Amino acid sequence: MNYNSDKKYQGKSNLYSFLFRLLVTGSLLGILYWQIDFQEVGRIISGLHKSSLVIAILLVFAAIILSAYKWQLLLAARGWRLPFGSLVKVYFLGLFANNFLPSSIGGDLIRIYQIGKRINNHTEAAASVILERILATIGLALPVLLAILPNQQLLGSFTHVVFYFLLFCVGMVIIIIKPEMFKPLLKLPWDWWQRVIAKLKDINLVIKGYRTSSITLWQVIGYSVLFQIIIVLINYFLLHSLKIDRVSFWQCLLIVPIISALSMIPISINGLGIREGAYVLLLAPLHVTSSQAVILSLLFFLIVTVVSLLGGVIFLLEREKGDYLDGREITP
Repeated sequence: MNYNSDKKYQGKSNLYSFLFRLLVTGSLLGILYWQIDFQEVGRIISGLHKSSLVIAILLVFAAIILSAYKWQLLLAARGWRLPFGSLVKVYFLGLFANNFLPSSIGGDLIRIYQIGKRINNHTEAAASVILERILATIGLALPVLLAILPNQQLLGSFTHVVFYFLLFCVGMVIIIIKPEMFKPLLKLPWDWWQRVIAKLKDINLVIKGYRTSSITLWQVIGYSVLFQIIIVLINYFLLHSLKIDRVSFWQCLLIVPIISALSMIPISINGLGIREGAYVLLLAPLHVTSSQAVILSLLFFLIVTVVSLLGGVIFLLEREKGDYLDGREITP
């Protein structure tokens, strides 16, 4: 397969992927539409508790800043010491890309490209982004484990969901500790798969290099747990902004990380539809109505989307300067 045909195939594949995710998103939101009481929606929105909403917005900023700090730790462990402010800017750019740019351009790709250009090593940049994602997924599991004991009664409503969620997190740990277990997958004959494997081999070598930085890895896992607790708090305060007081913090600690994991499934646009359905399903045992659950989910999505607009502002301001991320601040 030559370069032009390969590029054409990739373009068609991206288009089909986008159309499929658009169909899934529309179908799921359509199903939820018929479960919503719009009179109840109007009452809920008109009675929003503004101070709780402001706290939730501030916590979104805190979560983004913490994520940038985790990323800085991973880069520093490989000898790349970049200014924290620059990494925060790139993180906002990535968040903006996730929410507003075409589906073929992901936020992680923006981060890899920008930092790879700065350190002149896109493999190292990719490895840092991928490893941060994997460690963040591991961080999802620990809050759930903490919340199991005080939620014994609630747990019975969706024990199988918690089981599969924890199994998924264990799989992420295995990828880091025992990647050789996946060697049989390397022999699959598809051309597109072999191209993916070729790109991942170099990245895997870099990720293996992080094993000598065990202190950094544990630090990042710890901060990943803190990040998830912040996400839980955002949802907790959003619940209070909607005047839903019957859901405790410990119940949020069990439910929200599972919703976050389900939202990662790449079959809808920005997790829309899947996330709302997960809120409805998992909050139903706590007597939260479908309308309340959907508003909570959309409010969370709206806040993150509005905050991500700062990434677009950063892009416009830095592009006007003409010297954004030109590599002059690197300390190898």
